This record gives sequence, C-alpha cells and structure tokens, in this order.
Amino acid sequence: MGNRAKLVQTLVVGLCMVLGLSVGAQVHVVPGGAGDEDGSDWDNAFSSLQEAVDTAAANNEDVWVAEGTYELSDPIAWPGGVEAYGGFQVGGSLGDRNPWANPTVLDGSDVGDAGDLSGHADGAVIFFGDEGSTGNRIDGFRIQNASSNRGAVLVAAEDDVEDVEATVVQCHFVNNQAGMGAAITADNTGTLHVEDCIFEDNTGDSLGGAILYRFETSGSITNSIFLNNTSGPDWGGGSAIFTDVSGIPVDYSTFTGNVIDGENEYVIRGGFEVSNSIIFGNDPNDVEAADDITNSIHESDIDEDPLFVDAAAGNLRLGAGSPAIGAADDGGNLGARDLPYVLSLIETDPSTLVFVAPEGSTRLGPVLLHEEFEADATFRWYFEGEEIEDEINNYLDIDDATVEQAGTYTVVVEHPDFDVPQEFEIVLRVEEVQAPAAGLAGLAAAGGAIALMGLARMRRKRR
Repeated sequence: MGNRAKLVQTLVVGLCMVLGLSVGAQVHVVPGGAGDEDGSDWDNAFSSLQEAVDTAAANNEDVWVAEGTYELSDPIAWPGGVEAYGGFQVGGSLGDRNPWANPTVLDGSDVGDAGDLSGHADGAVIFFGDEGSTGNRIDGFRIQNASSNRGAVLVAAEDDVEDVEATVVQCHFVNNQAGMGAAITADNTGTLHVEDCIFEDNTGDSLGGAILYRFETSGSITNSIFLNNTSGPDWGGGSAIFTDVSGIPVDYSTFTGNVIDGENEYVIRGGFEVSNSIIFGNDPNDVEAADDITNSIHESDIDEDPLFVDAAAGNLRLGAGSPAIGAADDGGNLGARDLPYVLSLIETDPSTLVFVAPEGSTRLGPVLLHEEFEADATFRWYFEGEEIEDEINNYLDIDDATVEQAGTYTVVVEHPDFDVPQEFEIVLRVEEVQAPAAGLAGLAAAGGAIALMGLARMRRKRR
C-alpha cells in the first residue's frame, strides 16, 4: 500500500459560498477609512457605510465592507437597490470573503433617534425606507446592541413608506432590544427574505423576539438559527418570530432556547408555513399554527428529541442517532445547516470506488471537512483492525491491488470538538476480472460498467 505524496483539497461547504453573486464595480469601506476615502479601492476606502451606500446608489455599484467594528451614531438610511457585503479581509476579493471568520460588526449602542428617516426607525441600525425599491441586500454583517422601538433593521414603516423589498443573508443579530421585532421588523407592505442568518439573544419587549412581519408583509425565512431570543406575552408573544399575516414559508431552520416572559404563549406565533425544521427546547415550545408545520421536529409533527450535542452551550450539532439526520425532503438533515453552532466536523462520509485486481487502484475517502476544522483534525487508518503505518491523510490510496487487500478499512478522525473520535468503516470488495486481449484499457473502452463491478459498503459509527 503506497502513500502518494500529494494533498487532496478538502471541500468547504456554506461558509464562503459565493456562487451566483455578480462581480461589478465596488465601493469599499474599512474601519477608520484609508487614503483619499473615496471608496474606489481598499487603499482609499470610506470609513462611513452611509457614504458608501449613497455613492454606490449613485453609480450602480455594490458595497464591500472589511471586517472590524463600526460604531454607529445614526441609523443608515438605505438607498434603493444597493447590495452590501461584509466579511472581507482588507485587500480580499468576493471569493475570499468569510463573514463568520471575519465579522463585519455594525454596533448600534450609540444610535439615537432616526430623525427624519421615520418615526418608526428610532434606534434602528439600518432603515430600508426607499418607497417601492427592490434589490436591497445586506450580506455578511453582525448587527448588535441596538435599542429601538421596532427592529435593528427596519423594512418600510407603517403609514410612511410602502412596497420595500429587502434580502438579509449571512447576518448575525446579537443582543438587540426593541419594543417589538427586535432584530428585524418588516412593516406595512414590505417584503423581507432571510437566508442563512443567526438570531441570538435578542429581546422584543412585547412581541417578536427576533423577527416581526406585520400589516400585509410577505417574504420567507430559510436556513436560519433562532437561539435564546425572548419576547413579552403580548398578542401571543412569538419569542422567535411573529406574524399577523399568513403563508410566510420557513424552511430548514432551527429554533431552540427561545423564551417568553409570560405563560401560554408561542415560540412561533402566526401563520408561518414551517417545513424541514427543528423546534425544540423552547419555553414554551408551542406554536400557534401547528397544522402548518410539516416534516419538522416538534411535538405536533415529529415528536422526538433532535439530540443536539450541547444546546445549553450553543452546540447545535446533531448527535449520533438524531432523528433529524437525513430526514429532510432533500435527503439532508432537518434544521439549519452549514452555519456556526450547527456545522458538522465531517461534512460527508468517506466514499470509494470499486477497482479491478490485479492492476487496479482506488482512493478510500477523502473525509471531507469544513475548513475551520481542517487544521486540528487527525486521521488514522486500519485494515482488518490493524493500524496502517504512516497513513495519516484524510484519504488512503491503494495501488496495484490484489484480492488479499479486500476487506474492512477503518478511518478514525479525532478533533478537539469531538467528545469521542469519529470512526468510519469501509468494506471493500475486490473482484478478479479476466481482462480481454486488449487488456484493462480495452475492457474499460468496451464497457466501464463491467470493470466497476463489485460493491463498496460503508458504515459510520462512534466509538
């Protein structure tokens, strides 16, 4: 068994996903500004996000915002049609962006009255208030410590503006407080789409601990986490999300640790259509429209414990044997995926190709890791219970195989984040196939299906 001296790149899923994003002209922002502060590049970046979005709107550009903390004293009045992306290292490109590893923080601790923006935007961090506007997007920001009357982010406002559409992606809302809809409020006829976000420790005094949709609003929530948010009991509370409209879809999301300061209220209040999600460990855990929950862990549907590794410590990974594993409509796991708190160390099980003896070769693995775990993981390989010396990669190459090398291979993966090592067992069957006169190359040309006969069987287990 030889060990090929080359590395196999691991697959990074979700954290830096930028497929589909356009790359045009940009306006740049860094903490404290740089150079001429005209936003033209990283060396001449604005210090002010407000200046940046105004410039971008005038020139049909996107906004790129470097990691760091931006302490705001006024809400950002968002001009229509501007897209802004955070999570950059200074000098980085869109493909290098990682909002979770390089947080771009908008801190609303010192934001006061919104003045002429809207009477409903007092204390907000971002106000999407350009009537009739679409194409508004914030992607990759941490928004924290706002104290407002309606939402750290406000989409439209009652009696003031209408028909505003906004998309919020890869944002982390932490420790925001409001009279209602503490993290985001979509008001009047606004449309709010939420994707790949985390809502944590936000408090709505009366209702909507994290998100509030009201007054003919619309939108969607996809692949998001609602953790330890709190609301008061008014109108049913909604410690995580509240709506007084119906039909808003919520897919592939996780709700846990959300609490209402009252009794007989709801973690999800209103006519949300929830699917492929986990609603577990909230106080109370009840939802108002139980009939609208499908294929989700909740006592009204799949009444089972999702087996979080340690929800109290914010570790929402699914433990071995969780009923959420592989139960989603798309064959994946229920709940949020590929976000901090739910990332699995091992993204996929190792896979193998069946090969033909005596001249065949194959690669067992690789074990695919999320990038943030890769450096600290170790691998050990075994054949029929005996450790294979010097095999320490996330894959195992076998050259010039014989039938004697058929059998059970095991890879043991250790990492500081694992309570116990993860063990993967690959049962490999090798078929002796009589090649025609043309040799194996001719066999492959004649019909690869014959050359790939046999069966590789794999099983995952925990020690």
